[in-house]
Amino acid sequence: MDRRRINLWAGTILAAIPIGFLTLFGLLQGLFHGYPQILRAPVPEIFSAFKAGGQNLIAVWYGLFALALLFVPASILARRALGRDDALGDGLVVSGVLAGVFQALGLARWIFVVPGLVRFHDASNASEAQRLASEAVFLGFHHFFGSLVGEHLGYLATGAFTICLGICLTKSGKIGSWFGYAGMAIALGMWVGLLEPLTGPIILPAVSIVYCVWACWLIYGGIRLSRSA
Repeated sequence: MDRRRINLWAGTILAAIPIGFLTLFGLLQGLFHGYPQILRAPVPEIFSAFKAGGQNLIAVWYGLFALALLFVPASILARRALGRDDALGDGLVVSGVLAGVFQALGLARWIFVVPGLVRFHDASNASEAQRLASEAVFLGFHHFFGSLVGEHLGYLATGAFTICLGICLTKSGKIGSWFGYAGMAIALGMWVGLLEPLTGPIILPAVSIVYCVWACWLIYGGIRLSRSA
């Protein structure tokens, strides 16, 4: 594959990821009432909101799951497009792969675990003990795969990917140095999201704003890369 085609594919995938995330995030807010604050609500409320979303909500989670995995080819192609056969290029690929895997693992619970737990919890013949058991299992997956893997490790890896990509694009001369500095600032904003256990849900709106800025930043970088020779 020649360099121009590699640049086109790398830039297109990089731009497609945030566009897809923003689109599906909007659908998620419409289908999963109260999202993302609902994630910190009591389990019966989460189950009720999830059940109300129906199959369309599960389809949105599938879409987000697939988009997260696109970080893997995006980081590999971006390294080739930018010609970074060095430690910085290694950092770009490693952080991109980890960001995709961590986010996908965090999202997978809504596809493969939660639907079964909701059915078990809301079954007409379910006992109180069964309902409590399903809530306990949900909380285990929610805290481990959601909070630890998807959010904490996902935020860390996505922030590192953002910094590496910003520096790589700046050093390539395809974009101004401001892009790299902006990437660093955005990454710091993502990492602030790691403080949520200390600050409570009050920080969630700020994290959402940071991710909207990140989306615009990545779309711009992807477009510039796709148009370069």
